[in-house]
Amino acid sequence: MERRHKHEEHENDERWLITYADLITLLMVFFVVMWSISRADAAKFASVAQSLSVAFGTPKGSVIPMPAAGSSHSPKKSPKDASKNQSAGAAQAGASSSHETKLQSVAKEIEDMIREQGLQDMIALDGSADGRKLTIRLRDSILFDRGGATLTPEAQALIERLGGVLKNIGMVVNVSGHTDDIPIRSGVYGSNYELSTARSTAVVIDLINRVGFPGAMIFPSGYGEYRPIVPNDSLENRARNRRVEFVITDEGPLDLAAVAPKPAAEDSSEHAESPAETETFAAVPAPVQHH
Repeated sequence: MERRHKHEEHENDERWLITYADLITLLMVFFVVMWSISRADAAKFASVAQSLSVAFGTPKGSVIPMPAAGSSHSPKKSPKDASKNQSAGAAQAGASSSHETKLQSVAKEIEDMIREQGLQDMIALDGSADGRKLTIRLRDSILFDRGGATLTPEAQALIERLGGVLKNIGMVVNVSGHTDDIPIRSGVYGSNYELSTARSTAVVIDLINRVGFPGAMIFPSGYGEYRPIVPNDSLENRARNRRVEFVITDEGPLDLAAVAPKPAAEDSSEHAESPAETETFAAVPAPVQHH
């Protein structure tokens, strides 16, 4: 009898490809579903969840649709509410635009004044990128004598015109004084801090007393040599650092009438001395001094 030679069965070394392909497919489906969830609203999510439940044989009643991101525990808004929100947003945008326009108009008016009087080398304007801050820089040589804090007659005329532009804009103004890094040698002021503060205070007082600037809307500050705009390495740079700045920040309109100080009621009885108090102090004997 002839023996029949049975062929040996070889194991299939490529079975892992089937498992690998299934895993890749499942991962792809998983990420597609996650991407759909991140970009879909509640209705789309419920539709996807229901389709998945049908595909995996899950009863329909066990699928609980999840609300869209950011809408949990919040009732659906009616078209009327949506229109109200849009109107409020438009009003806020219009208010912000009007504030920016006011600050820009202030800068334009000051630029015209600088151009008319030929003060381009003495006054400079600097605005922030968002348009909500305006800085007006005046060199000290146009306002004060060297080492002093008394406004010159020319400075008073300039401050009067500048204050007339700024006093009714409804924004707080910070007047800050700055010096260079050379120590002061004046007998009146002991440091650059004192000189810079005295100069800004002189400007503020002049604006309040002569121009009628609201005192609650303006305040002075002094920084000495510690906030230079250029390095103190030359005479020209030191001259630029010796300055007075008007810094205006747009934080919304303020009610000038609300911040105006009210006159204090006069009460003569509070400061009047009674006869009893006078007699009491008169009856106290003077202390005896021992040498």
